[in-house]
Amino acid sequence: QEFDDEGHKWKSILRCRERVTVVGTRDAHACCTNQSLVPKAWQEFDDEGHMKDSSLRERVLDCAEEFAKFTALLTPMANELTDRYSERKEKEEQGTLLSQAKKEELGIT
Repeated sequence: QEFDDEGHKWKSILRCRERVTVVGTRDAHACCTNQSLVPKAWQEFDDEGHMKDSSLRERVLDCAEEFAKFTALLTPMANELTDRYSERKEKEEQGTLLSQAKKEELGIT
């Protein structure tokens, strides 16, 4: 999606990242807790779209590296780490996991 203002574009990207973190945490997905914000991000890229050398770039690379390591370590045990008692119980009682809308419709809290 194109934006008239580069600042608006980066704010949207950061809001998306925040939403992914919230959803991942709420839904018991493994999330890398290390984060990095780049103030005035639109000023941190050259004309070719590459991030300029800076401490901010190093911080983003540190986070990316940590995320890759975190993913490599947790992927083999993802099923065990995201297995929840309440979800197993719901599957046993309802035959499936219900959406929040369906739970509200049925009066299940």
